[in-house]
Amino acid sequence: MEIMFPDLHILLSAIDAHFLGINVFKENPLCYFKIPHVYSEAWFPLHYIGFSDDYRILIGLLLILFFALGVSWQIKDNANLFLPLCISPAILLAVERCNNDLIIFFLLFLVVKFALSEKKHWVLAGHLLLYVTIALKYYPVAFSVIFLFRKQKLYEKFIHISAPIIFFLLWIYYCWNNLQIQKNTIPEPGYVSSFGFSPFNSLISYTTGLKIEVCFILLVILTSFIAYSIFRFLIKYTNKKDVVTPANRYSSALCFGGCSILLFCYFVKTSFDYRMIFLFCSLPFILGYQFQFQNYFPSIFLSPICMLVAFTLSTWFEFIREWISIITRNTMLEVNLPSILFLTRASEICLNHYSIILLISFALYIAYKEVFCTVFYDEH
Repeated sequence: MEIMFPDLHILLSAIDAHFLGINVFKENPLCYFKIPHVYSEAWFPLHYIGFSDDYRILIGLLLILFFALGVSWQIKDNANLFLPLCISPAILLAVERCNNDLIIFFLLFLVVKFALSEKKHWVLAGHLLLYVTIALKYYPVAFSVIFLFRKQKLYEKFIHISAPIIFFLLWIYYCWNNLQIQKNTIPEPGYVSSFGFSPFNSLISYTTGLKIEVCFILLVILTSFIAYSIFRFLIKYTNKKDVVTPANRYSSALCFGGCSILLFCYFVKTSFDYRMIFLFCSLPFILGYQFQFQNYFPSIFLSPICMLVAFTLSTWFEFIREWISIITRNTMLEVNLPSILFLTRASEICLNHYSIILLISFALYIAYKEVFCTVFYDEH
């Protein structure tokens, strides 16, 4: 693009403009693209630790370095399997634009480390850091589920989980006026660029002729039923083989937190697929089950490796659509290009939903194996 790290520039220029007395929720004249501030005001205090567009290149390089180190640490056991995902357009888009999701990605690694500590002051630090990330981007509220992995009684875990959720609701109330301004100034994501349940619902409603509200209810019921059926199948099949392996509490919590963020963002409309970077929190751990239980999966379509392939394909669909346009240009297929691109996008949306169903099933499975089974084991 015309400017290096454009997403970071939009954020940092808004911080600079705010300290010049400009209402950046309505306009940002310092932004090269003239885009208003699209996040919360929690970003503004970062001005005091050097967050300014003057230092954008340095900040961007440090963020990419921390992100690369985090990803490398996560995929170190199966790097060859994750390489296609690492170099996919969806992941590199977040890196090239230096989206602030890279900051959240790094901070959530620290949140897990603090939150699972048995020392009270570190747990408090974990809570405070999680509140900061929630204030910055909202969606980390889904990460509150990591407290399920603490070595405590179940009701104490739920107390830890409820605190960030209460903070989230209070923060939304505090930011409500700015959110209404942003609602009117930020354009709705287009059908091609949006990621989540909403495009899937629109696609099914369009192809079946059902009202979108009716389609929504039916799809939620059907998705829940299929995900729960796969979960029950995994429980029955692995328990039948009596395979129980204690897992690293940090890795399982990070995985479950990553799953929760992906699911939260999927069911709340998201404009771009930057959130795919949180696959690096969850998929490496889930893939461990592929090798641990490799003799116990009767269907490749329900296995972790299938989920990795499906998500990887999804992250490459931008590339696929571009090359379809290039190849069909100036050929007799060009007249059918709109239909071909529609089918390509429809395939991507359906593949995304299939991947999400598998992710829900494995998230439930991990919660069952690593939380509730562990609680039962500890009590007996």
